[in-house]
Amino acid sequence: MDKERFEHMCQNSEAGIDAFVTNSSSNEDGQVLECSREHEHLVVRTTEGEKRCWNYKECEVVQRSKEEFPRGAS
Repeated sequence: MDKERFEHMCQNSEAGIDAFVTNSSSNEDGQVLECSREHEHLVVRTTEGEKRCWNYKECEVVQRSKEEFPRGAS
């Protein structure tokens, strides 16, 4: 994803709008929980419920429903 899309994803996440990405390196999908603009990373919760920190350059936006992601603490 490019820097502009990263900023958009961060704004959505901060506004409470669900945002979902896939990591091209690990082939994992995740729901964006927060962003680290300083380090250019997305903090996500994967479909397996794991918390990960991914470089936005390795991610692409995907469309997923909330039901595909486990409920849990963010």
